[in-house]
Amino acid sequence: MTNNIDPKKIVITGPENSGKTILSEGLASDLNWPMVPEMARTFLRHKTNYNIKDLADLCQIQCEVETATFDIATEGVICDTNALTIYVWSWLKLGERIVCDKHTIFEPDLYVLCYPDVPFEDDRQREDINRREMLFDLYLTILLNWQLPFIVVRGERQERIDHTISVIETL
Repeated sequence: MTNNIDPKKIVITGPENSGKTILSEGLASDLNWPMVPEMARTFLRHKTNYNIKDLADLCQIQCEVETATFDIATEGVICDTNALTIYVWSWLKLGERIVCDKHTIFEPDLYVLCYPDVPFEDDRQREDINRREMLFDLYLTILLNWQLPFIVVRGERQERIDHTISVIETL
């Protein structure tokens, strides 16, 4: 890919444990683009109780890191989630929505919605294997309602990477 004046912004999103980080890392490596990590992994690592202000702060941090990374990118940026994930999580976990809509989130050229067809791997931050389908449907509904550009990826790691790269190349 050649340098663009306006780098592409690609956000990997979806329910917990749906392969977002693995896909993000693979895309960043194959495309040689910087990757913005999911800031919630470090921000919430030691917090067992958090509130809506904590998630609003997390959203601000995520947006700042994305913006700083985008400002130095030449071709594109891969984001392992973005404010949309924090928005969904605040609603499901706390019953409140952080102030976040399609005009205030880091608007990408493409959302890549990961279908939860990968084996569930438990860790401290993952909560429920049984909610992955429901969460996928919620993300899908939001992306459709907000009319955001997206694709759905399924299957094995390389199949997801290849499909996403083929779509990115058409942007």
